[in-house]
Amino acid sequence: MKNIKFKLVHFIIALLIVVGSVTGISLYSYYKHDMKKVDFVNDYFHVEDYESVDALDQIESYQKMKAQNYAVIKEGLSFYDVKSKKEYNATPSEHNKNQINGATWDNGILHIPGWFDLTVYAETTYNTDAEEWVFTYYLYLFNVNYKTADIVDKLYFMFVDGTGESGETELYGVTKLDLMIQEVKDAEYGGPNGTNLPQFSYTGTQASSNPLYIYDNGATGNGVSDDETPYIYRLTSMTEALSYTSDLDDDIEEARWFYELESCTFSIFHSGSNNLTNAIQNGTTDELEEIVRGTYTNPYKDAEDFNSKVGDGVVLQGYNNDLYKAGFGKFVFWDIFLEAAITFVISGILAVLYYLIWQDDEEITTTKAPKKLKPKKNKK
Repeated sequence: MKNIKFKLVHFIIALLIVVGSVTGISLYSYYKHDMKKVDFVNDYFHVEDYESVDALDQIESYQKMKAQNYAVIKEGLSFYDVKSKKEYNATPSEHNKNQINGATWDNGILHIPGWFDLTVYAETTYNTDAEEWVFTYYLYLFNVNYKTADIVDKLYFMFVDGTGESGETELYGVTKLDLMIQEVKDAEYGGPNGTNLPQFSYTGTQASSNPLYIYDNGATGNGVSDDETPYIYRLTSMTEALSYTSDLDDDIEEARWFYELESCTFSIFHSGSNNLTNAIQNGTTDELEEIVRGTYTNPYKDAEDFNSKVGDGVVLQGYNNDLYKAGFGKFVFWDIFLEAAITFVISGILAVLYYLIWQDDEEITTTKAPKKLKPKKNKK
């Protein structure tokens, strides 16, 4: 048996076959395999096991995925009963003058019996087109009691500047909010902030995910069945309400965003059997019902100020839609490891065969030619 000689060039080529194959497959699976990313976002948003995940945890996961930075708002925020003006706290409210009994506000969660639970988030995102930061507040509704099949579509959020009483030259706080609510009831105003359905979709070059939502596992009431779980909605904090009937607002030309106000007074209300637009058109705004009021004192000047607070234990860093930051690598590690191992074995066999074939590349084997026989001389 012929000895195998070491040939550096062919060894390096064989090694490159193995290393290149394993590296190429691994990098493709990690960066370019869209189906793996679709599987990851389905897992991240608990498409298959949502019933085992608390709604608050799902809201947190969604918020962390979408935002550059985010925070649960607890400080500076208060809620109180619409009728008695009694402020809610960790002790369930019980008062014969209350509109809603049993309500609590504790550790960032507002619980309104018979209606919903609510938590408030602030977030910053970066608008690449406008090249500027966007600072937004959202009020998430969960554990909704669906007295009607579309209760969340009939919920509205309205806020005005200030938490005190009006001065001589401008509307302010509670007085202004009362006027705003009355204008809605009189069908003179139809622009409060409504609800939307937060969702996430992954779009790659070869595959895309379906829209993914936050599941409201604690929803109850009409329209909630075992085979259909409602999703979590949120009230948007778009812009403040301006009066259409008072000349005390003339000095304000444009409504301001929620984060632009140092303090505000707000209301969450339900439009009744119709959504607000239809209620105003049909003259049925007498069904409008305020559920809760509240105030908020904003500790953040702007998006940059909010971002500067990251790491203070309140403002947290998000993933900003980056699947790699969200844990994609950990999710696909064993898949990629198995693919790399299979590729290593196959490419290794091919590399060895290549190396053996080229063992005799430079050794030209020649066979000796047979000796020519001299012709015999004829004897004379």
